[in-house]
Amino acid sequence: MRAEQENTGSIKKELKSLRFSVWKKGSSTEHSQFFGNALDTSKYLALHDLAELEVSAIDLNIMHSMKPMPARKWLNWYFKIALAILEEQNFSEHVTVPYPTSTVA
Repeated sequence: MRAEQENTGSIKKELKSLRFSVWKKGSSTEHSQFFGNALDTSKYLALHDLAELEVSAIDLNIMHSMKPMPARKWLNWYFKIALAILEEQNFSEHVTVPYPTSTVA
């Protein structure tokens, strides 16, 4: 699926195509602390100090990573936007969600 830019600074993506990496802010390590789908990422973040973490998304369809965001902002997106769309669609990951970024690396 191709990314579609919106005026709101978000990109429409199929949720099933997104995977998320959790990193410690300012980390110079090449490995993330966690890598998973949206649900597993939300569970991981719930158990950790959000102030020190950031989350980046990878679109598996086009193998591009997106600019990282603070973990608190990511969780806000998940609970207010992605989860609401999932609930409406009986938790099918074949839904399209607006992902909050305008930068694709």
